[in-house]
Amino acid sequence: MWKHKFSFRAQRGQPKRLGLNWSAPHLMAIHISAAKYLHMNKPNYNRLDNLIALPYSDKVQWVAVGHTHMHTYNKTEAQIQGMLEGTKNTGRFFTRKLVQFFNGRKGLSNSSHPNNPLIISHLHTGKLNNTSSTIHYHFAFGNIPTGITQQEMMTVFEELWVHKAKQSPKSIWLQQASSDNKGWITYGHRENRLGAQLGLDIHSTYIPIQA
Repeated sequence: MWKHKFSFRAQRGQPKRLGLNWSAPHLMAIHISAAKYLHMNKPNYNRLDNLIALPYSDKVQWVAVGHTHMHTYNKTEAQIQGMLEGTKNTGRFFTRKLVQFFNGRKGLSNSSHPNNPLIISHLHTGKLNNTSSTIHYHFAFGNIPTGITQQEMMTVFEELWVHKAKQSPKSIWLQQASSDNKGWITYGHRENRLGAQLGLDIHSTYIPIQA
């Protein structure tokens, strides 16, 4: 049982705001545009990041990597596709748990709730010619209460990714973000070898908006 209790939990009702000016219809229009690109089945999905992720690069407070148990070495493309589908289920589970941790159940019923954490999720296969490579996520987190320390944030990440989502503790990594994270976001969507399965995982991405 997880026994860690952090002082920042008391601040959950007043997290750092993103200060966004987008209206709900504007955000909906962007998601509709993104959905169109998802169904076009083109090999390069960088536009999804340009539409959704990159505008929030300066709002990112933490960056992280979480590995799964899925090894891609010596697997067929069909096998990898199946593993990626399973990993996406894990991504959705993990991000829902993170939203619930910081904003309770109301964050799950309203994915754009202003108190939700910002979560940008990119899916990677790793190096297909490396026997130890595993499918993994590159995460960017924002709208997190300012009182949380790196050790506390790492504890939250590890508890939810490893113990709740039952994923690998191997090479789990998290650090405070820099002031400009366009490079991290761009790196996140560099893998597009298998089309819509890789790059930005829109279903594991949460973008809170200002009420």
